[in-house]
Amino acid sequence: MAAPVSTRLAFASKTAQLVSCKTRVPQVVTCAGLKLWKVPPTFEGVEFPEERKLRNLEKVPTYPFGVRPPKMFKDLATIRGAELVHNRLLYNQYGIIALSGAFLRPGHIDMIRLNINKKLDVSRMFAVWRIDPPWKPITKKGQGKEWAKEKVP
Repeated sequence: MAAPVSTRLAFASKTAQLVSCKTRVPQVVTCAGLKLWKVPPTFEGVEFPEERKLRNLEKVPTYPFGVRPPKMFKDLATIRGAELVHNRLLYNQYGIIALSGAFLRPGHIDMIRLNINKKLDVSRMFAVWRIDPPWKPITKKGQGKEWAKEKVP
């Protein structure tokens, strides 16, 4: 669909003004200088583990034969907040530290693992889990069940 004639004329006059105006080109003066960069640290003393990528964490822990897994309720008081035990970096390089508490599900952990392993250069890097596998056996209401309703006699 074509634009109205008045719009086309206004647009043409604006472009004519832009083309006809003289613009100044900024002049850049380059100068050479001596750069004294710090020598990057060498990591010759760091021992790399055999498995350098993050392994897959278990979604459900394995129980011995005859032991039934426990069932629990949500218990939102277990979301504690900042980590109390593993809150320092072991290798003084780089890490992810949670500042507030939340429930991590296996899908979240798997997404973290896939993204870190994708960006990991195995020839010079490695990654280590310092968390337990997230598992909490929260029961859900069965499919097809309805919540309690008022009974009308």
